[in-house]
Amino acid sequence: SSADMPSGCVAPDGNDWVSLARIALASGPGQPGDTHGCIAWVDSVSGEKGFRVTLSYEGGERFVYEVPADTYEVIVPEQDRPPADLSEAFRTHRKDFTISVVALFNGREELIAMTSVIVR
Repeated sequence: SSADMPSGCVAPDGNDWVSLARIALASGPGQPGDTHGCIAWVDSVSGEKGFRVTLSYEGGERFVYEVPADTYEVIVPEQDRPPADLSEAFRTHRKDFTISVVALFNGREELIAMTSVIVR
């Protein structure tokens, strides 16, 4: 199991290269973290100038976050997040989504992680 990141974002586990994860420290002592509070990915490249992280919903919304080199998490603004309650997700256009992480280098880009979530 990977260690939590400095912000409290839970790093991807096992075979996951990227995850939409909870923030372990988001809700205060003794309360569960936000289940959709951050995007975290595995440190798999070097020499990057930064990363572009895209959260795309099947309903057409698309949010893009650019972060500097040596960053492996993005805290998703609350207004961009899918519903934490899966039963609520069925009633919204944010039910299904894709996350991609692109490493930015001088003159090129490299897709390093992608995952899709389909709520059934």
